[in-house]
Amino acid sequence: MKKSFICVIFIITYCCSFAQQSNKDLPISSLLHLSSDVYTIELPKPDVEKLLLEDKKDEERGKPMRTGYVYAVDYGLNISGTTSYLCEGGKLWRIIVKSEGAKFLSCSFDSLSFIEGAKLFIYNKGASSVFNYSNENANGQTTLFSPQIQGDEITIEYYEPGNIQFQTDFKILKIIYYYK
Repeated sequence: MKKSFICVIFIITYCCSFAQQSNKDLPISSLLHLSSDVYTIELPKPDVEKLLLEDKKDEERGKPMRTGYVYAVDYGLNISGTTSYLCEGGKLWRIIVKSEGAKFLSCSFDSLSFIEGAKLFIYNKGASSVFNYSNENANGQTTLFSPQIQGDEITIEYYEPGNIQFQTDFKILKIIYYYK
């Protein structure tokens, strides 16, 4: 069991060393007076008691510890969300994801590419945890896994400057509900 735990910690540390680094910028929407009417997805709360029982059985069998429940989703710029057109010509796409009772939420993106000046923000209600990604810190990767964001509600916000059409068509493929 101890070897399995150490192995899991090593794998997580190794994977995180390649993760995208976050900037400290504030979300664009917090700097502007935009409508708070944003497309919202409410995911059902998983059966945490059942998950904990499964986890106990898995632990007895020596399987690695699970801390979250994964929702397979399909959200993106052309599928869902709210788009706001800004006075300087930029566009801001937002979506809120809620899942009652989550200690943390995180998400994974695919086909993500940034044009110059584009930014992706992921933050919790009240913006006490804000993560920002851009072409400067995405390291050329097109897949992104967000860190765990405290709370049971997150906002995902994508900004592109200027008078251009959205140049990316990224997908949000997973939302992870952390119950431990």
